[in-house]
Amino acid sequence: MKTQNIVQQSLAESNYYLSLFKKSDIEALKKKVVTKTVKNKKVSFVKCIVRDKEVQLKARGNSKTTLCKSTY
Repeated sequence: MKTQNIVQQSLAESNYYLSLFKKSDIEALKKKVVTKTVKNKKVSFVKCIVRDKEVQLKARGNSKTTLCKSTY
């Protein structure tokens, strides 16, 4: 998964749009994305500064996303 598209893919099918975020915030988040192999698939993670642990970067099925301002 390319880092340049990860934010947009994470927001897909959610109530959020890239236009809600400043370009500098999006770029800062992209720099913090780490890709790992989990069960033979590439999965993206970002460190949550609130919980101080890595969380998977993805859109949830309930139309909410794991992205939050505290992540970056």
